[in-house]
Amino acid sequence: MGQLYMQRFENRGVIDKSDFDATLPVGLEAFRKAGNVDKGVTGHGVFAASWYDYVLIDVDSPKTFAEYQAFHYNNCDHHFAITFEPVVNMEDAFAETSQ
Repeated sequence: MGQLYMQRFENRGVIDKSDFDATLPVGLEAFRKAGNVDKGVTGHGVFAASWYDYVLIDVDSPKTFAEYQAFHYNNCDHHFAITFEPVVNMEDAFAETSQ
């Protein structure tokens, strides 16, 4: 397992909410089929919340993550504000300091 990230898609208002809700799952499926899994990115689920949608991804390396980010910023940024937040296991992160 590499580094986990929560990827957030926020509608920029270019399309209305019903179109956003209808098209985002189709877009996410296209990303899955675009070779990202072969490039070291594995999706672990899509989570919807009002005007935002989230995807939990597992990335094998920093280079792979940079390529994945560039793909999304180049192809989707005009419709969505896209952010990536690392998911950290706090128990593991602070295990050394608590002993």
